[in-house]
Amino acid sequence: MFFKLKPSMRKEFSKPLGKLFKGDPEVSFPDAIEWIKNHFSDLFNGSSIKKMPTVVGVGDVVSKSIIQNKFLRPLVKYLFIDGESQRGRNQFMIPNLENSIKKTFYNPAGFINEEIFDFIKETINDDNQYLVIIDGEEDLLVIPAILEINNSFIFYGQPPITDIIPPIPAGCVVMYNNSEIKQRIKELFEQMERVSEIK
Repeated sequence: MFFKLKPSMRKEFSKPLGKLFKGDPEVSFPDAIEWIKNHFSDLFNGSSIKKMPTVVGVGDVVSKSIIQNKFLRPLVKYLFIDGESQRGRNQFMIPNLENSIKKTFYNPAGFINEEIFDFIKETINDDNQYLVIIDGEEDLLVIPAILEINNSFIFYGQPPITDIIPPIPAGCVVMYNNSEIKQRIKELFEQMERVSEIK
């Protein structure tokens, strides 16, 4: 079973779902880390919750940046990659996430494979890190990440959007997954079409 993004929904999903840090990864990603450390320090010192937040990356470039960051790397739960970015084919650019479990799913552009929801539900409470390789496109997998993974920071790459006013620049989007974001995405997700096969 697959969930299909309707053409009328594309504009809404092109907007950043969290906080956008503009620019190339060399600039935007360090800014995102600094923002997390400044605004969510209580999540990392153990004073407010029992369990440390997890980190989820959706996209090759942000996943590479997460793996290379000493602060985030131990917190990784899932990295979703498809071997491509706007810069071209990147199948060799992702450093190895040591001791991670690799999984592969078929997920064509514009769809979400229901198996990915099931996979997250089955693995969310274990102690493993997962490198999830997508045959197709991973962009929409930020949706199951938001809906299924609590107490998490979710990162994804924002492509430039020039056909809306004001235009949206490229950069890195990061969010702390909370009930407000979940509700917004739940309402959008419920508008997606459910299909049994892809033609």
